[in-house]
Amino acid sequence: MDPSIVFSVNVYFGGKDFISIEEVTGLYLPEELDLVFRNGSLENERLVHFGTEEMHTIRDAFEPDSSPDSPVLVALPNQKTLDVIKKFTEIKERVGDLKPVVTDFFHNTGGVQKGVIKYENRQPESPIELILTGPFITVGNPLFQCLRNPCVKNSDQDAIDLTAIADDYLPRTMFSPALPLPEFRELSEFADTEMYLKDYPELTQDNKEEVKELQKEELLKHYKISVREMLGLESTRTVYACITEPEVSHVHTLKSLIFRNESSLLDIAAEMMSLPYDYFIKIKSAKHLTKNTIYSSPRLSFSGSIQQKLAYSRVLLLNCLTVYYKDLWERNFDESFTKDSWSISDTRLKPFSGLTREWTSAVPLRNDFERRQALVEIDVLVAMAMGFTLEDLCFMYQSKFQRLQNKDKGTWYDSKGRIVFAPKQSDVGVGDESILMDYQKRAAGGETEFVYNVTKNQLYKGREITYYAPFNKCDRIKDYETAWRHFEKVLGKQAPGNV
Repeated sequence: MDPSIVFSVNVYFGGKDFISIEEVTGLYLPEELDLVFRNGSLENERLVHFGTEEMHTIRDAFEPDSSPDSPVLVALPNQKTLDVIKKFTEIKERVGDLKPVVTDFFHNTGGVQKGVIKYENRQPESPIELILTGPFITVGNPLFQCLRNPCVKNSDQDAIDLTAIADDYLPRTMFSPALPLPEFRELSEFADTEMYLKDYPELTQDNKEEVKELQKEELLKHYKISVREMLGLESTRTVYACITEPEVSHVHTLKSLIFRNESSLLDIAAEMMSLPYDYFIKIKSAKHLTKNTIYSSPRLSFSGSIQQKLAYSRVLLLNCLTVYYKDLWERNFDESFTKDSWSISDTRLKPFSGLTREWTSAVPLRNDFERRQALVEIDVLVAMAMGFTLEDLCFMYQSKFQRLQNKDKGTWYDSKGRIVFAPKQSDVGVGDESILMDYQKRAAGGETEFVYNVTKNQLYKGREITYYAPFNKCDRIKDYETAWRHFEKVLGKQAPGNV
């Protein structure tokens, strides 16, 4: 029997006036069912009860626009999962309430056939020439990978070293504009008529020329949240979202959310970069991120300006990696950033006290360790803002993110914050566990510096990287616990459900 195919036996009785369903999933032997129903058995946490209220919860989470009389029934592994889903549905605001423009910009094949973009492996000279694809970004990082030259297969991409890029760096891509740039800027793909008709009610569809003139280049002027369209249900993360700069576009393997208000941009960026949002999308088991899914997602609401600024500082420090983010950083910089602090004390973390309103290359977080720490703290801040407990956040991580757990358990950092070794990331770190083991053995003998010659990353092939002992790994659960206590203290109140 194919282990990837899910089978079920369902027994229903009664009428719709009284709903009472007991669900058990993940059974491999008939005897397991007896264990689940046995009184006092620890296994009965797997027994999930669905009554009318629970069915409404599931409908609100998975099919909010469906009829109350025909709710979807989903397979949940345990009661705790249902409890967490219910907390998501208690958030009544939706991302769609902000009415962001959601765009694909171009279909990769259709855009080429129309003659507006073309396949071309090249280094763009300006942001308007940069046309991204899905793998180029990751969580909180618009400069994750770039294309190899030549590119023979879809895996021919290299990780970008954020500590080594120029202030105006743009990654090599596989698409570029097929039109002269003045014509390219005026494409209808960069405009949104609905946005203008909403803001200028005196205009109608009959005023096409006036609308066309108003809307020209509009979507190119904004910073935006870009997110991979393909959901990585079996990957380290499901949702890969970051902020991309003005003038940059992409093909349909990415979607972008464009807001008129940069506070909304930063609020939703924090949310979409967080593990709680990822969990909400993951439990839906969809393979593609649609506009409807984005619009129906719960929208977080920070409890006050302090909590909001704590999140903003970390979102901006992660994403504002080049001079093209100068305006975003400087417009949203707040003096409170300089009084902020990390939840742990570690020399690998850049102190907030050195931040300035003026963007320089020293502003953003660049080493692997501090970027990970910022994402951990965003997870905690978002979980607090959404009304979850520390126990809820840890449950989300432990129950649905096995690949992320494996990555956390297998990733080693040096004393400068650089990844020395990460599982299944051959172009990050040494890429060979035997080399790591040799370093550790030599470090135990007193050596402190280890020079590695890059071989697998074409972008930096032949370059020497020095790793500094000692090396260590991180424990996300402990980091969540520490960050939770830290932010409770900073916010001057008890966050919900301290454990």
